[in-house]
Amino acid sequence: MAYSRVHTGVHWPSDVAFGAAMGVGVGLLTRRWWPLGVGQPAESDTPVHTPVLQDGEGLTIVANPNSGPDDTDPADEIKAAWPQATVIRIDELADQDFSAVRALGAAGGDGTVAAVASVAADTGLPLAVVPAGTLNHFARDIGVSSLEQSRTATESGTGIAIGLGSVSVEGGEPTIFLNTASLGGYPDLVRLRDKHAKRLGKWPAGAYALVRVLHEAEPLTVTINGRRATVWMVFVGNNPYLPKGFAPATRHRLDSGLLDVRFIRADIPFSRTRFVFAALAGALHRSHTYRQLDLPEFEVRVHGRAVAIATDGEVHPEGSVFAFKARRTALTVYR
Repeated sequence: MAYSRVHTGVHWPSDVAFGAAMGVGVGLLTRRWWPLGVGQPAESDTPVHTPVLQDGEGLTIVANPNSGPDDTDPADEIKAAWPQATVIRIDELADQDFSAVRALGAAGGDGTVAAVASVAADTGLPLAVVPAGTLNHFARDIGVSSLEQSRTATESGTGIAIGLGSVSVEGGEPTIFLNTASLGGYPDLVRLRDKHAKRLGKWPAGAYALVRVLHEAEPLTVTINGRRATVWMVFVGNNPYLPKGFAPATRHRLDSGLLDVRFIRADIPFSRTRFVFAALAGALHRSHTYRQLDLPEFEVRVHGRAVAIATDGEVHPEGSVFAFKARRTALTVYR
């Protein structure tokens, strides 16, 4: 194409060279915001042999008919793929006896998968994921984009061991999370971003949501691992996310044994404005308003009024003391 422009006399060689340099430059510049490998399955160094389930024999699948954009009950499709499987509804999960079950399945969004994954981790059963929610972040990260892929994995007995995050509120029973947990305005940021993503595109929608949430947020005074700070929001990821700016998009590993901790400081002048400009410039790692840490465990104490925590899109009761911990290889998933 470059040669043809010069050969036909449409452009000078300098025009073509400058256009090529501009294209390469813009491509390299985008890497400041968008990491390599987005959309690729995350890795684990712990492959495992899982039970081979022909036609789903020994598999109990928990389905949520209210998941997904159209509230479509996936039970019929599941029974066609696994004729021997037992299918129950999400509201029946707590009443089940899984002593004779060889594997669990979850058909729904991230909240449904997280609830079933908690039972699977406690019982030592492998988990088959059927992406039947609206966004299916966890299913995409483990590399399962369809029911057919999950069925193939259960019939070949292939899987990986992955890590889980957990949070205990006021010393209570830990709640596990597959993707993220958050305090402050981060749940509203994700909700607004997803609401406008189809119309604006993911990154413009994320920028709009960030500016709006920061404008409306109230700061929290917290102590994180013994250090007191005033923050706008706290984000916790199960395994480190990329990019390291405050718009986490993807994970490269699922078995790091670390939590990705990010927060925006509210105790320095013009912190929100400085944060937004640093995020747009891809320079958050140099900004005094932003902190990112990879930790195996830590504690957050909120001073003042109690606040609610959100995990994998589900909001939990309020509290003031939150203990987070990474569990390195706590769950086996079919892949």
